[in-house]
This record gives sequence, structure tokens and C-alpha cells, in this order.
Amino acid sequence: VPRVLRASLNAPLNFDISVGQLLLLLDGHSLCLVREEVRQEPERMLAWMEEHRLDVLDCTPSQLKSLLEAGLLERAHVPETLLICGEAVDEATWRVLSATKRTRAYNLYGPTEGTVYATWWCIQDATQVVPVIGRPLVNMGAFVLDASLQPVSVGVPGELFISGEGLARGYRARADLTAERFIPHPFSTQPGARLYRTGDRARWRQDGTLDFMGRLDFQVKLRGYRIELGEIEAALRTSPGLRDAVALVREDVPGLPRLVAYVAPAVDTAPLRGHLLRTLPDYMVPSAFVALAALPLNANGKVDRKALPAPSTDAPSSGPLVGPRDANEELLARLWAQTLGLSAVDVRTSLFELGGHSLLAVRLLAAVNRETGRRLPLSALFQAPSVEQFAQLMAEAEDTKPFTPLVPFAKQGPGTAPPFFCVHPVGGNVLAYAELARQMGPEQPFYGLQARGLDGTSAPVGTVEEMATDYVRELRTVQPSGPYHLGGWSLGGVIAYEMAHQLRAAGEEVALLALIDSYVPEPVAASEQAMDRTLAVGLFAQDLMGVSLADLALDTAELATLEPEAALTRVLESAVRAGALPSGVDSANPLALFRVFEAN
Repeated sequence: VPRVLRASLNAPLNFDISVGQLLLLLDGHSLCLVREEVRQEPERMLAWMEEHRLDVLDCTPSQLKSLLEAGLLERAHVPETLLICGEAVDEATWRVLSATKRTRAYNLYGPTEGTVYATWWCIQDATQVVPVIGRPLVNMGAFVLDASLQPVSVGVPGELFISGEGLARGYRARADLTAERFIPHPFSTQPGARLYRTGDRARWRQDGTLDFMGRLDFQVKLRGYRIELGEIEAALRTSPGLRDAVALVREDVPGLPRLVAYVAPAVDTAPLRGHLLRTLPDYMVPSAFVALAALPLNANGKVDRKALPAPSTDAPSSGPLVGPRDANEELLARLWAQTLGLSAVDVRTSLFELGGHSLLAVRLLAAVNRETGRRLPLSALFQAPSVEQFAQLMAEAEDTKPFTPLVPFAKQGPGTAPPFFCVHPVGGNVLAYAELARQMGPEQPFYGLQARGLDGTSAPVGTVEEMATDYVRELRTVQPSGPYHLGGWSLGGVIAYEMAHQLRAAGEEVALLALIDSYVPEPVAASEQAMDRTLAVGLFAQDLMGVSLADLALDTAELATLEPEAALTRVLESAVRAGALPSGVDSANPLALFRVFEAN
């Protein structure tokens, strides 16, 4: 006689998972209904499961984490089967479940349009130590395709499509949406066969299981960078003491979109930025962190992103906030706070530690120069990134001081390490090295070498050899003799290589030459040396703002008819409208940058 199981009706009836639970009745099993107030309290839910001697529990990963923390696996009675669905299972939960013998846990995947599940995997299967959504169920199929609906190779991400008996017929009274999401099956000979476009990113593993890599609509574009929010969330969950994390883009201040991370439980968020910087590029590190006792859940047991609160406008600080101490610091502190969307800032905390980035630095410097009537270069913010340091730099700086390629990054400590000189990439500025200099620490003197011409008055230097000679002369003012430590990204690496060549020819030792993504330029015929101006403007927009002309919806044919200044102005105006460049930026500065970019 088949055994009768006692299963939970844990999902609300308007949640597709409830359909699978209700179908258990057709097979002769019992359903135990969970009251909403019981579902919301982990301790009461555990007591309810013991009272009803539950055999099978359906739940989301968010609900399961709360139950595990409340002691699910230590109770006298544990359901023999856990069916986990509705969200991605994080690595920490996977490890806990894979190590227990008190229950069998299954990770189930399936969109509502393929009710209820399309793929499955037993978490206790020792062949998988990281979360997977497994293989298709019987009578279901899974395909990972590229934008042209062609299968991708093993290990290559693509969009996940599903097929089979579980697919819905379509959307009621929505023929257009049905045609968009349910497409003809390109690999089937069966008449009328269809694929459903899930909108999820996935990839095949070598063993034939599927990795779930998040929603395609959770891929966002910020300051020109494509960012996977799921990747940030996964990195956050590896931080000790964190149970869960959510990342999203918010625009609480108009024109100032930023990444915000929400973590639970309510831990000290100060170390999280450093933790992420060890594994993620700086543009993927959130500007703000919000710690909550628990992430809000909706009625279906999933994280309710709409219920997440706005971040505090208080500046992050590990101690008492130090306010401005004179009129100059008060002015700068106000501009720092306005630019960052904060109520106040600590005058000793770096702009970049407060969540600033290169484009905000452009906006902030424009505001400082406008309020003070000065013409300070962008490099000033990297020499003096805090209010206190910038106020001191302004007091010491002379507007008539001649331009120099040498940019010292921040205040250096008393370290005795030889200085590291890092040459600019093709754009000519040293914005890209701000985080590298910070990571190397105050004991490591760090100098950027920026291109001549950025000030809008001096002329760009024409050749790599001439730039190298100029930069060698400049670095000798700081370090007259070797051994030298040089580096550079992209074009900067090529120039640094030529500098090393010239220094060694002069009898000097070069102890380190760090080439970051640099390569030997291919020879260019004299007839090809004049770059199309529209192409140059487009490449400049990509380099400065991380956007293409297509992203800015510009007519390239029209741009080709304009003079350089007019074409660049058109690009900058479109970039501000698209949010790729802050408003209020003096066009003279980007024009100088473009001339340097074009020369390089």
C-alpha cells in the first residue's frame, strides 16, 4: 500500500507553487494548511511542523533560512523532504543542507509559465558543492541560447529557455506577449512545439547540470558599466556573519543613481566595502550599505525589494563625525554632501570612501570651481580626496602654477618604500588609478603621470617617445636615481615600457615594470593615420563615460558633419540626459580631454 504523506500547503493560493501542493491530493496524500500568522514566525512554524508531523515542506530559500536559524535541523521532528523553490539558493544554505542527513533537500527551478517545476537537483548529491538548478524533469527540456537563439558552449552564459509538457498555453487575452515569450521551437520536428523564454541567465556545467546566474533584468547599467546584481549579492553573502543580501540601483537624489546593498542581520557594515573590493571591481561596490534585522518578505515568501528602505543620508563613519572647522571647510563640506546626497560628511573621510567615483569627482570639481572661482585640475581630488586635505591644498595651491604631469595621490605616510609611477591610459587622465593607489596603502608613495594638454592651455605631446622623455624628466624631480618602479594600464603600459628603455639606456635600474592589459601597437600606414572624427568622438565617449553613441541615441551621420567642438558638445549634452555624465560639468574640461584622447 503506497504511503500517505503529510505535506504542507505553505504557499498562498495566488502563488504558482500552491498548484503543485494541491495536486498531491490527487495522489492520495494529506495537505496541512499553514495560517499566515504562523508562516511569518519561524518559532511558531517549527512548532506547527512538529505538531502535524509534517513529511514534506515546500518553502522559499528566504523562509528556509529563517527556519534554519531558528533551529530546524535541531528539532525532534524534521520533515524528511524539503522542496526549495521560488528563489536562488545561496552557497551558505547549500553547504548547511548538503552536510545534513536529517532531511533530503531538493532545489527546484521553474517559472510560473512552466508550472510548476522545470529542473531539479538533490542538494545532498555530493557531486555538487555549489548551488545548481540541476537537470530537466521528465518531459521537460532546457536550452541555453545566445541572442540569435543559437546554443552556447558549456560554461558560456546565455538565456535559459524551457520546453515540454509543463508549458502554459500562453497569457490570457495577451496574444502579443504570448508571441514574444512563447516562441516556435527551433530544434524540434514536432508540429506546434514551443520554447518559453524565461529571462533568466544560466550556463551548462561539464557534468550536464545548470548554473542559475540571475535574472537578465537584474543586469543593470550604471555609469556605462554593465553590472550583475546577483554577483554583488553572492560576494556579500561570503562575508562572515551575513545571512542574506540584496543589491539594487536607487535614485533617491534625482540624477544621482547609485548602487545600494541591503544585508541581514544588522551587522556593522564598515568592513563590507573592503570585503567586496577584494573580489569585485570598484564600480561594482555599492555606495551605501543598509543593515536590517531581516530582509522584508512578500506574501509568497520572497524578498520584497519594493519594501526596502532608502539608505540613511548620514555619511558612513567608524567613529564620531568630525565637522568643518573654518569657512573653507564648511563650503567644501556642503559641496561634498550635496554631490554625494548626504546630510553631512566627515571632513577627514575620502570622497571615494563615502561612495564617490570618477564621474562624481567631475561633478564635485565643477561645483568647487564654480563656487570658488578657481580653476583647479581634476587631479586635485586624487591628491586631496577629503574635505580637510582639499581645503589645505586650496590654501597652498596657486592658480598660476604651471601644469605638471606628476600627480601625487593623497597624503603619503612615513613609509620608506620606493615610489610607484603609473602612466595614464589613452584618455590622458589618471582617474582609473584612484582605487589602486588606495589599495596599495599610505605607506606606498604613488604618483600618476597625466598627459599634457589636460589643462586646456598646453599642447598634447605627439609621440610615445616624447611622452616617455617628458615623464622621465618629471619623475626624476621626485626620485633622482633608481631603482625605479613603473607601470601603466593600456597605452600607459606602452609608455612605461619606453620610459624603462630610456632609463636603462641612461644606466639606471628599473626594478619593476608593471604592464596592465598593454600590448604592442600594430604599425599603421600613413594613409590610415587620420582617424575619422566621428569615430574619435565615439571612442572618446566610450572611454570617458563607458557609453557608445548608440547608447546615447545619436545620429552618427549628423555628427560627421559637425566641427569637433560642436560634435563633442552634442555628445556631452546627450550623455547628461542619459545619466552617463553629471550635469553642471564645464564643457571646456571634456574638450581638453578629447584633444588629448585624439592625440593619443
